[in-house]
Amino acid sequence: MAVCLDPAAFQRHLAERGWRQQDLAVVAGLSESVVSSAARGRPVSGPTFRRLADALAAAPVVALRDLDRLIAPPGPPPGDDSTPAARPAQGVPTGGHHHGRPAPPL
Repeated sequence: MAVCLDPAAFQRHLAERGWRQQDLAVVAGLSESVVSSAARGRPVSGPTFRRLADALAAAPVVALRDLDRLIAPPGPPPGDDSTPAARPAQGVPTGGHHHGRPAPPL
């Protein structure tokens, strides 16, 4: 049994995953020409449709409304040791116990 895909829905599914047709072809184990044909709404066999559907179902969907959550807040990245707070001030001891005595001059 042959199946015809809706080209607009097909492109939307690719876009939701950040994929190109070539990416889907690789994951589905199909040739690029078969995927291109399916993307244009040409008939594909039932097993080919199943491979396309399985590949799309296995891939995470990137919701455009959630993309702002990927952006880090302003400031240095976590674990960045170049920030002033991460560096000891000059003349401040970094180890040992000095019992409230000032550090000796360097």
